[in-house]
Order: sequence, then C-alpha cells, then structure tokens
Amino acid sequence: MGSLKDYRYHSVEILSEFDKTNNQLKFIRNNHFTNKVIDHRTKSKVTALTNSVIRLRGRIDFIIFDNAKINYKKTNILIINILRISVYGLSFTVDPPTYAVVDSAVELAKKLTNSKGAGFVNAVLRKIVKKLNRSSDWKSKYRKEIEWNSVPTWLYKKWEKEYKETDLKILLNEINKSPYVNLRFSPSEINPNTILEELNKDAIRVEQNEIHNNFLKVKYDLRGLLTSKLFQSGKISLQDPAAGEVINLLNLKNNDIVIDACAGPGTKTLQIAQKLSDTGLVLASDISPKRVMMGERDVKRHKLTNIKWSV
Repeated sequence: MGSLKDYRYHSVEILSEFDKTNNQLKFIRNNHFTNKVIDHRTKSKVTALTNSVIRLRGRIDFIIFDNAKINYKKTNILIINILRISVYGLSFTVDPPTYAVVDSAVELAKKLTNSKGAGFVNAVLRKIVKKLNRSSDWKSKYRKEIEWNSVPTWLYKKWEKEYKETDLKILLNEINKSPYVNLRFSPSEINPNTILEELNKDAIRVEQNEIHNNFLKVKYDLRGLLTSKLFQSGKISLQDPAAGEVINLLNLKNNDIVIDACAGPGTKTLQIAQKLSDTGLVLASDISPKRVMMGERDVKRHKLTNIKWSV
C-alpha cells in the first residue's frame, strides 16, 4: 500500500481544501506543493488524480450517494474525499486491484480521521464493489441519469433546451473526456520513435504532438509512465508545451550562462540545461528551500552537471 503520506494522502488534503475554500484547484495544489517536501513523481500523480476527481466529481458523487445516503454537509470532508479517490480508482481506472483500493482507503481513513471513519469507508466501498461486480455493464444504468454528466442539473437542463441532442452529447463527452498529459524529450538525446516503441512495450499509449516536435502526448497510464525506465533515467519529463515554448524562444547557445530565478521546482531549468548540451551553466534559485531541494533531486535523475541551485 506504500507510505500513508503517498499521493493519495496529499490528494485527499488538496481536494478537501478545495471543498472548504472554493479556491482554484491549481492554486491550492501549488500552495500544497510549496509547503511540503514532495518528489516530482508524487506531484505528477497527485496532479493527475486531483484533476480527474474534480473533472468526474458529478459521476463519482452519484455512485457514492447511490450506495450510501451521505449528508455531505454533516460528513467529514476528509471521509468524502477518501471515498471519491477510491471510487475513481474502482470505477475509472484499470488498476490497482479492488482489494488494494479498499485496504488503502481504510488505512488512509484511520490516519486522517479515526477508526469509526475507517469503518464507514470500508462499509461504503465494499457495498459499491459488490454492486459493480454484479454487472459488467453497471455504467449503463448510471448513464441515464443527469448526474452522470458531471455538470450541475440546472446547467444540463438549460443546454438541453438550447442544443440538439446530438450536439449536447458531443459537448458532454468532451467535458468528461480524459485530457492528454504531455511529456518533453530532447531530440538531440533520444529519437521520438524510440520513446514510442519503448513505452508501447509497457502498454503506455503515446502519440505524436502535432504542434510541438519535442513533446509527445500520453493518453493513459500516467502511473506506468512515471515508473518507466525512460522517466527514471531522465530521458523524458512531464511538462506543459506552453512552458516549453518559452524556453525555445530564448535562442540559447552552447556555453551560455543563464540565470533562472524563481525556478522551483525546476522543470524549465532542466530544459534550459539540456538545450545547452551539458555546456554553459544554469544558475537556478528559488525563495523556497523545499522547492530547491526538489530541483536538486531532479538534476540527479537527469544526470546533468551544468545546473547550480541556491536559495
């Protein structure tokens, strides 16, 4: 089950803060990352999980409420979000196995709440598992309900009046579609076809990015990507193409010295260093010692020698 303070622990804390404050998810998550020592791999998994749970929250909550008449205003928000990430794991991913999802949820509830909360989580999840196991096509029942579309009921009814049925289906499918994750690589270090071949061997679906030639799109299995040899060896990194394009505009040359201020956790710093072909120097700094520590760890993963971090 791993450490209790793994990506699930952090995800529950972030989602609960989102519910309590109604601030932007990205702002809450970035603030959480700044105040905690979390490695890059865990951060990526937290980002993927919290994004997915928020995107499908309507569906997830509908499944929970159909199996446990929860009063959301009176129930501990930590319990609710433990159930949310667990139902997401049970219903919308291919792994881990059912028993692992339930067991880890119970342990997480013990850590974040108490034994009574853990018992409640266990009972709700086992009821859901039992129902899902009874039918391989359990989703067909839920698809008929408005809540399955993960949009407020009032908004669905408004769109139902404004759009044709076919157009509404397309719109709702796009809203609930899982977004791509982008990974960056250095063309001077590795051929994109090599990446595609290696990741496809591990059943990780990767596609060419039609716009950015040093990025690839990952549709599924972010967890598998983070444990792949290519990621562990620093040959590929998770990065938004928009952030990568900023570095492409710098017109970097070998032996340049670049100052990267407010650099933590160092994704763009790594890209700059790679573009310098291990020549020159990147002087990276950040006001947060924790973010500097994360940047230093990523330098080791990429085996780069032309980056110096400081607070």
